[in-house]
Amino acid sequence: MRAKPTIVRNPANDLAFQEAVEEILHGEWSEPEAVQERLRERYPRAVVRPRELDAERTPVWYVYREGRWTRGD
Repeated sequence: MRAKPTIVRNPANDLAFQEAVEEILHGEWSEPEAVQERLRERYPRAVVRPRELDAERTPVWYVYREGRWTRGD
């Protein structure tokens, strides 16, 4: 079993997006593609990308509401 990922959300100040991400990750966090698919039901441009650093022990996923980094709302 893989470790649960650390999530870096963008925009970080969107509480509804935060809740949606947390709800999905509560039950299904094994694959970024599955999380992205679920998020896109509500946020069509959402993108989930794992950070891939060789020496990193804990996975880190970037979760973008708009498909890219934004300054927030």
